[in-house]
Amino acid sequence: MTAIVVELPDRDEEWKEYVRTLACCVCDIRRQVEAHHIRDVGFGGMALRPPDWVIAPLCLRCHRRQEHARLTAEEMKQLYKTALQLVVQYLVREKSAKQFYPDEERF
Repeated sequence: MTAIVVELPDRDEEWKEYVRTLACCVCDIRRQVEAHHIRDVGFGGMALRPPDWVIAPLCLRCHRRQEHARLTAEEMKQLYKTALQLVVQYLVREKSAKQFYPDEERF
């Protein structure tokens, strides 16, 4: 099996805008959705924001609850599951874009 190497940008405003159109992955509300950066899976650190492709949609309320460690274990599980699904979706999108538009400067 051949490994596919795709260099990903750290910042991607278009992807963050897309994630903000999704429903909150904890409570399923579609209002005031923010792109939550996942820090605790090896990305980011003190004063470092993880890449924009490691995000999940959270409404304002759930985002604040997450920041103050007030999400339940089940809600955190759903957050990570959604983030993983979105990372896969992002990787497929980036690979497809490079395959079909190899001369684009963005890549």
